[in-house]
Amino acid sequence: EYIQLVEKTTGFERVVKGPQQVVPEPTEEYPDGIQKAVFLTTQTACLVLNRETGQQRLEKTPGVFIPDQYEKVLEIRNKYMVLPNQAAVTRDVFGNLTMYIGASSNSFFLEP
Repeated sequence: EYIQLVEKTTGFERVVKGPQQVVPEPTEEYPDGIQKAVFLTTQTACLVLNRETGQQRLEKTPGVFIPDQYEKVLEIRNKYMVLPNQAAVTRDVFGNLTMYIGASSNSFFLEP
């Protein structure tokens, strides 16, 4: 569990990882309340938004994931499996195509 506390006057954000008792300052609020940490496996990843820069990244490290300050988990993504008799083609934001052929690369995540 974790909670993101936001200072109302400055917008400064801090993340408190739990379980523990938390007493917010009088000028702090917690708009999303207490949240559950995300458990990532080799078959799952989470899309994380950095609210300072607007950048999105895909967190793939297996284990318990708790976002840092100014970060928000947008969604959980599953790994796509390509069987030996299948192929898949993806296009990135720049228009580049990537082909996944089941015999050589059998699984992938869709990047942001």
